Amino acid sequence: LPPTRQFAVANAGIGGTTSAATCPGIGEPVRGLDAAARLERDVLSLHGVTGVLYYYGTNDLPAGCDAARIEASYREVFRRLRAAGIKVYVTPITPRPGYTDQHNRDRHAVGTFVSKWNSCGGTCDGILPFDQVLEDPVRPNSIHPPYDTGDGVHANIAGQQALADIVSLPMLAASARR
Repeated sequence: LPPTRQFAVANAGIGGTTSAATCPGIGEPVRGLDAAARLERDVLSLHGVTGVLYYYGTNDLPAGCDAARIEASYREVFRRLRAAGIKVYVTPITPRPGYTDQHNRDRHAVGTFVSKWNSCGGTCDGILPFDQVLEDPVRPNSIHPPYDTGDGVHANIAGQQALADIVSLPMLAASARR
């Protein structure tokens, strides 16, 4: 991009965290590392943030959160980000083979919320379909084997590249111009 349109990307990803602080199965090592608790430190306190790629929910389901709790946490975080003038791009919860049937029902319910009108029902600015990129075409509740680290939860380098390939540079650049 020309110098006047260049921007930086900061990755504040951290493993084992949840979007909702109220998931009943959250243990002490990750308590306080939920999305709302990290928001000030990882996003709002940084200078010049114009957009956030929100990739949460994968750990919420096995930690005992249902779709309603996850969606409530999303709405609160998205409200705070948008109030700060920060665009929010979110991905539906990605597949995981260890999910129970109820986890998958909740995952799909959150996916429906996220995809509603392609704007989380007016609470976010856009959708990044990471779930579709990582989904195994044979076993849709699992990560596609060429993208799996082997643990069924995390994308390997090829999977990370496939995710990066669908992130729209024009979308990010437009976010940076706000």
